[in-house]
Amino acid sequence: MDWTGLMIGVAASIGTMSVGLLIVRRLSSGVSIGQKDSLLHEIESLNKSIEKSIQSTEKFCSKGQLDSVTNQLQEVQSSLAGQKELLKEVEKRLEQAQKTIEEKEAYHQALKSAKAEDEEKVAGLLARYDDIAAESISLEQKLAASMKNLDQMLAELQLTQEQIIAFQDVQNALTDTSSQLRQLYLEYEGMKKRIDTLMSQLEDLEVEYTKLVEQQLGE
Repeated sequence: MDWTGLMIGVAASIGTMSVGLLIVRRLSSGVSIGQKDSLLHEIESLNKSIEKSIQSTEKFCSKGQLDSVTNQLQEVQSSLAGQKELLKEVEKRLEQAQKTIEEKEAYHQALKSAKAEDEEKVAGLLARYDDIAAESISLEQKLAASMKNLDQMLAELQLTQEQIIAFQDVQNALTDTSSQLRQLYLEYEGMKKRIDTLMSQLEDLEVEYTKLVEQQLGE
């Protein structure tokens, strides 16, 4: 059983075992047939409650899944930092090249030699973006479902203060992970728009330079 499921199972068991012990003591102390039937019915209900609590733990994200999400976030955030530097370099290069048509001619060869490499990196980033965006949305939906189930369990179970704190720690971890996924998704959305704009501007610059060369040759 995963860490979250184990915690929930233990909490459910603790909540029902206490009631179960009281019932057993009442049976051992001597009761009437009617009372005995009533207590046996309570035991059966408790067993069903335990079974339901254990089954519901399957809806939660496991600790392994949370660790996987955290590792993916760290990996993608590292990649994102590198790609941001690439974008700054391309933006600076583009700004310099757009100052005047005359300056574009002198700068064109350097820009052209770097363009192929930049386009390859950008294409890789866009492909990675599509995967991360879909993955982020899917994981965020799973985390939201887990938080909803956790709230329901907290409302249904009778827990000690220590158990409530433990559940709240799990809930805080889920909330923090969900927030990081959302922020990551928004950052990639912004980067994708910047990349599309840069690629369009680079293409326009190439067309302008070609026209300039043709004009100069015609003169």
